[in-house]
Formats: sequence, C-alpha cells, structure tokens
Amino acid sequence: MIMLASRGILYTPFHGYVLRLWGMQSVDSKNMHRVMSKGTNIGLAPGGFEEATISTDKALRVFVKERKGFIKMALKYGYKVSPVLTLGETQIYNTWDHLIKIRLFLNKFKIPSVVHWTKYGIVPDPHHDLYTVVGRPLQLPTIPNPTKEEIDHWHQAYMQDL
Repeated sequence: MIMLASRGILYTPFHGYVLRLWGMQSVDSKNMHRVMSKGTNIGLAPGGFEEATISTDKALRVFVKERKGFIKMALKYGYKVSPVLTLGETQIYNTWDHLIKIRLFLNKFKIPSVVHWTKYGIVPDPHHDLYTVVGRPLQLPTIPNPTKEEIDHWHQAYMQDL
C-alpha cells in the first residue's frame, strides 16, 4: 500500500523528509493516476489540512462533504473505498482553535495552518488510546468518465458508511 499526502506536508522541514523516507507520495492528480492505473492499493485522508485545521480536543470533526476527487478517481479505476475513522486523535494533541476562517483560507493555497502541541513538544501524548474503525469496503464500478451525478451518488454512499 502507498500512502498519499499533500505536497505541502511532504516538503515541510523534518516531517516531510521523514514521510518521504517512509515511502509517502504526493496525492496530486497526476500521481494518483499513475499509481491507480497499476491497481496499487492506496491510503489517503480525504479531509487533509482542512480536517486537521478544524479539529479540536472538544469535538470530533471530519471534512469530506466537499471532497469528491478521491471518489471520482476511485470510480475511474473501479476501486474499493473503505471508510476509516480514528477515535481519540483529538486527544493526543492540544490544538489552537482560533481564526478558523483565516486558517481555512490559507489551506486553499496548500499552506498548512495547523497549530498543535503536547507537553512533549510535537510528539503525540502517549497517554491516550486510539481506536481505528474500518468500515466495510464500498466496491465502486469502473466508470472511465464519471458524471457529476455518479460522483455525487457514490460520495453520498461513502459519507453514509463513514
């Protein structure tokens, strides 16, 4: 499996270097076509920077309502899409949850505006449990040029399963 992430993350000092060493690749459209045309399993977080930006230790939030590109790509190649949710992530970091609109605006330019810390610096607090729930795979049909309606239909099915 290949994990995909934003170029903004992959080219940040230290974090990006480590992620690239671990084999993480860019989530951009060109790379996704290259990887998916080979039938390679991929993992990605559709919520991206925005989900990290709106996350707080007070509420579980996801950012997928307007994220349909991964569904479009999965339809083009007939992939299975498994909804995954990790519970407890918001407890392993303290977050700054002010100026959300400005920070979401910066995200549009691929500028990460996530501010997080722990008593260990940037290392996650190890005193909290994480629970990852993996939903049943949703087998998408192969549609080389999916319509907006087809993308919307399968995106809605994904969100319902999530």
